[in-house]
Amino acid sequence: MTLKKKLLAISILTSFAFWIPIWLPFAELKQVPLGEAYGIIAVYSLAVVLLEYPTGVIGDTYSHKISTMLGYLITAVGSLFMAFAVGTWMLGLGTLVFALGTSLISGSDQAYMHDVLGNEYKPFYPNAKNVAMISTLLGITLGTFLFKINPLLPLLLNAFTFIAAFFILQTLPETHSKPTEGEKANPFEKALEGITVFKNSTVLRGLLVVYAIIFAFSNNVKWLYGNLLDIVHIPVQYWGLLIAVFYLGRFVGVQIQKKISGKKATIALLVALANFVFLLGYIVHPILIPVMIFLVMIAVGAIETELELDIQEKTPSPVRSSILSLKSLLGRFSAAVYIFLAGLLSSSDSITKLTLATFALVLFAIGLQIHTYLKQKEKQLPVTE
Repeated sequence: MTLKKKLLAISILTSFAFWIPIWLPFAELKQVPLGEAYGIIAVYSLAVVLLEYPTGVIGDTYSHKISTMLGYLITAVGSLFMAFAVGTWMLGLGTLVFALGTSLISGSDQAYMHDVLGNEYKPFYPNAKNVAMISTLLGITLGTFLFKINPLLPLLLNAFTFIAAFFILQTLPETHSKPTEGEKANPFEKALEGITVFKNSTVLRGLLVVYAIIFAFSNNVKWLYGNLLDIVHIPVQYWGLLIAVFYLGRFVGVQIQKKISGKKATIALLVALANFVFLLGYIVHPILIPVMIFLVMIAVGAIETELELDIQEKTPSPVRSSILSLKSLLGRFSAAVYIFLAGLLSSSDSITKLTLATFALVLFAIGLQIHTYLKQKEKQLPVTE
């Protein structure tokens, strides 16, 4: 198996997420009340945010590959722990172990992929993202069927896929540069170095903020589908099919990004997204709403992929994992803030207030992109006497 095929196999194996659709009924079987089940997920989300940057620093200080492998192994252990847990405390502890594994993987996996592929990373990444997206859809769909066969199966299969990814990654080469003789690995200095890069790079800082805004919307739009479809009275039996079509829009967006890229293209796509989101708040036709959501997802897929590649390109290699973890941290935090605002601004008969707030955020992102574009142009201008 070639290097790229192994990396694609790892992307597939680690993206299934069999357990997500069955979490609440699984928690109920474990004698965990609904409120406590949601509380465990909230703690999980908070733990991932808090662990994001420290675990990214570990990857930069020691090894992106080892951090990712350790993350795969711990995630598998967390899945097994949750599968055989009894009661709230044990299930919560298993989820925290899972959060640690997730954090060790986040940032380090993409940093390793970038290091091992070099110049081939940019054309390869959209393909890896697409197969991961398809795997997630397949895993979420199969998760409910597996649960009906045996409630433990989704988590057991989740553990198996991460263990398989661990063994495949073990066969790939190490890429992390070793410290020079007499030099000691210092995670605290590496953490400070990553923050310094973020503070001093206007371009990178702008990209991370824009990514956080887009991620906040894209990560939460799945919770808004039902609200939008219910507003225009589309029967529930059609929701599953429509949501699959919406995810297909994201897939199309990634394919579009492969054809067009660059700062100007990103700005144009952001302008298109702003218009689509604005219209989404005022359309009430049961046919036009799904069409508009599909267009929104195309724009989101293209923008997100372009930003992720641009961030990789602008990030210095010694702090790559740290910056990518910081990217995830900012994205997750902004997503938490956005869903809180969505709860305040949405209602059962209108989503206009939320779409207008989202429209304003995308306009801010456009302004930041234009600002960083002009800054880059200034640096490229020749100095005259």
